[in-house]
Amino acid sequence: MFKLIIISGLILGGMILPLSAQTAPSELIVEGRWVNPPSHDPGIPSELFNRNMPDVEYQDATNPPLTPVRMCAEWEPAVSVLIRYPLGLPWDLVEDLAQDVHVTCLVSSSNYNSAQSQFTSHGISSSQVDFVITNTDTYWTRDYGPWFVFDGQDTIGISDHVYNRTYRVDDDQSNWYLAPDLGVELWKTDLRHTGGNFMCDGHGIGMSSDDVYNYSFNSSLTQDSVNNLMNAYWGIHTYHTFSDPLGSYIDHIDCYAKFLNEEKIVVITNGVDDYSLNQVANQISGLTSCFGRNYQVVRLSCPDNHDAAYVNCLIVNSFVYLPLTGYYDEDTAAIHFYERELPGYTVKGYQDYSFEPTDAIHCRTKAIYDPGMLYVDVNPHVDTSELKVKALVHDYNGMGVKTDSVFLVWRFSGDSLFSNFELMNQISGFPDSFEAYLPLPVSEETLSVDYYVFAADNSGRHSTDPYTAPGGYYNIDYEVMGIEQGVQNLILPERIAIYQQDNKLVFSSSTGWGNVQEIRIMDITGRIRSEINTNMFTEGQTIISLDRLNLTSGIYLITVRTDQNNFTDKINIIR
Repeated sequence: MFKLIIISGLILGGMILPLSAQTAPSELIVEGRWVNPPSHDPGIPSELFNRNMPDVEYQDATNPPLTPVRMCAEWEPAVSVLIRYPLGLPWDLVEDLAQDVHVTCLVSSSNYNSAQSQFTSHGISSSQVDFVITNTDTYWTRDYGPWFVFDGQDTIGISDHVYNRTYRVDDDQSNWYLAPDLGVELWKTDLRHTGGNFMCDGHGIGMSSDDVYNYSFNSSLTQDSVNNLMNAYWGIHTYHTFSDPLGSYIDHIDCYAKFLNEEKIVVITNGVDDYSLNQVANQISGLTSCFGRNYQVVRLSCPDNHDAAYVNCLIVNSFVYLPLTGYYDEDTAAIHFYERELPGYTVKGYQDYSFEPTDAIHCRTKAIYDPGMLYVDVNPHVDTSELKVKALVHDYNGMGVKTDSVFLVWRFSGDSLFSNFELMNQISGFPDSFEAYLPLPVSEETLSVDYYVFAADNSGRHSTDPYTAPGGYYNIDYEVMGIEQGVQNLILPERIAIYQQDNKLVFSSSTGWGNVQEIRIMDITGRIRSEINTNMFTEGQTIISLDRLNLTSGIYLITVRTDQNNFTDKINIIR
C-alpha cells in the first residue's frame, strides 16, 4: 500500500521523488501509479494536454436511444468497475475492487505490458480484470467515462456526452473503444458534461451544480434545450441544479452531495462553507422524490482542514469504498455514518496521498452495470389503510420473471429473523407489477413491520429491494386503536362504531352510510376476509354474524373507505 507523507518529496514504495519530478509534462509511473497527474482544474491544461490542441474533433452525434430511456442509479447491479492505467488509486483498493466486483481497465498499447505485470504482481488474476486498449489523457474515468442507460427495447448502452475538458480528446473518445469491447450500444450527444457533476436516482431525476449551463456549447443553448438533450439521451425528465456551495475550482456535485437511495441524499458540512451547504441542503429537502415525498437530507462532516472527501466514495453492489484522511476519530465517524445510513453494506476505507476534498475515489472510478440485470423497484410509501406493498420486477435479460418466486419477506420489528414469505400477486394487465399485503400486529402496541421484496428470473439471477436485504430493509409504523368486545370505538370524522356483540359484529353510524363506499376486513397476514358493501346497511345499526364475515378468533384490521378518505382500525375477535 502506498503511504502518504509529502513534505519535501513524495514517498512511494520507499522511493523518494523530488517535488520537481512531480510536475514533469510526461507521465511518470512508479509501481503502476501515475505520480505526476495534471491539475483536476479544467482551466489549467498542462503541457501534456496541449499536444491535442488546437485541432479538436469529436465523433458526430447519433440519434438518441429509443424511448423510454432509463439511466442506471449508482447502487444498481454492476458487473465491473472502470478505472484507468497508470492508476490514480491505491493498489489495496484496486485489489478489493477486483475481488469484490471485477475491474475493467483502460490502458494504452504502450502501457499494456506494464499493466499486466503490475496487476499480476498485486495478486489480481486475468479472470478479475479486463483490459481495454485505448489512449487516455487522465485517470478521471468518472468525468469522461460511460453513462449506462436502457432504451425502450431494454437494450443497454453508453449514452456518451462530450467531455467538457475539450483539450482531453483521448479521454473523450475512449467510450468509442469501450462500447464495442463491452458489446453494447453507444449513443452520442452534443451535450457537454462531466460525470463528477451529475447524479441520478434511476427514475429520471438528476442533479448537478448549475455550472453545467456554462460549459462550452451548452452556453449557446437555452437551459430548456440542455434539459431536453438530457431527457432525450439520458432519460432525465426532472433536472435540479444548485449554485456550487464550495466556491471551488471544480463545481462538481460529487464533492458535496450524493444520492444514497431514491429518497435519501447526503450533503456535507466542512466547517468553512456550511452556510452555503445548508442552503443547498434546504433546497434539496424541499424537492419531491420519485415516490412523491420530500427528500430526506442527512449531513456528513467532512472537515476542510483535514482534506476530508468522505462524500466522494463509490457505492457498488453491496460495498461502499470510502476515502479516509488518517484522522482516526473523523474516519471512524464517517464509516459509522455509512453503516447507519446504508444498512447491509460493507464499508471499506482507504487512505492515499493523492486524495483531496474535490478528488478521490468517486472521481476515478465508474460502475459498469449488468446488461441483463433483474431490476426490483419497491415504492416504500405504503398506504397504511391497506398495507399493500407494490413492486416493479423487470428482467432486462428477457428470459422471464419467475412469477412463483416473487416474495414479500417480512418480520415484526424486533424479531431477529425474516421468517415470513408472502407470494406477491401479478397485477392484471401489468406483467412487471406485483403486490402483496403486510401483516397486522399481534399486540396492542404500535404496528412496526420490516420488509423487503425478493425476486428471481429464468436467467438464474435473483435480486432484492433494498439491494442489501436482509441487512437492509424497509419499515412501516403506524398507530392502530384496539377495539374490545362490546365497546364502541368511533372512526372519526365519519362517526362509525364497529364492535363485537356475542357472535356478531355491529356496525353503526350517527351520520348515515351515504358517503361510505366499502368496509374491508383483513387478517394478520394481509389477506382479505370480507369486503362489505354498505348499500346493504340500514339506518342506525347493522348486525352481521361472524360466520358470514368468515371471522374466527384473532386480530383483524378494518378499513372504512369513504368518498374522501380511508380510515383504519383494529378489532380483536373472541369466539
